[in-house]
Order: sequence, then structure tokens, then C-alpha cells
Amino acid sequence: MKTKHVFMALVLLAATVGGALFYAAFSSAPTDTQETAIATPLISTGSKEKGAQKVSLRALNTGLYDKEVVNVKAGVPVEMTFSADPDSYCGRELLIPAFRVDLKSLQGETQTATFTPTAPGAYEFHCPMKMFRGKLVVEN
Repeated sequence: MKTKHVFMALVLLAATVGGALFYAAFSSAPTDTQETAIATPLISTGSKEKGAQKVSLRALNTGLYDKEVVNVKAGVPVEMTFSADPDSYCGRELLIPAFRVDLKSLQGETQTATFTPTAPGAYEFHCPMKMFRGKLVVEN
């Protein structure tokens, strides 16, 4: 009989904790930034100034980048400027493995990398834990 009570207590505890986590995850009101980023993916097209395509990206404390998709032209240097909200945790580091880009913005400072994509395609950018994600689309 005692085992049955312990089992029931564990089931009740698991249901309570699961319910609380579900409520916390889905009940908080999203910020304006979250609504915009989820409802309509933000797209940035690199602007060309002095021969380089200027692109900026920011990691937000919501777990998202301010742009989900960044479009650039193949064969033209890209000047990627990155910054992050100081409390965006793993999002404070940006990796673009295909172009060996690794930028860190620990206190919100701006970091810049320049690279030239040569082949068209979609390349992933992300944080080290791959919780923050986006695509760099290289077009002809």
C-alpha cells in the first residue's frame, strides 16, 4: 500500500511541475520583437557601400536574432556587424561555419567580420548551442 501512495505522489508531482512549465512557456505575453520575428520573418539584404555588402545582425534576449534571413550577393565581400543583448546567453556568440566567422559580443559591443561568399546557396548561422538560428542566403 505504501508503494502505491509513493507512486501516486510522484505522478502528482510530475503533473504539477509539467503543468507549471507548460504554463510558463506559453502564457507569457510576447514582446513586440518576438511577435514580429515569429509572425513575419525579418529579411535583410546587404547594402553595398564602397564595394562591400554591409549586414548587421543582433541577438535578442528573446532567443532570436533580429533577422532570420540575410540575403547577399556571391562574389562581393560581406561586412557582417554583430552585437548581442548582454543577457542573450549563448546568443552572444555568432558562428557562420561555412565562412569561418566567430564573433563574440559579451556586453553588447559591436564586432565585425569580413568574408566573401563565392558559391550561391543557403548557409546557417547560429550560436554555439544552435538555439539561435538563421540563414545567410547567397545569390548570384
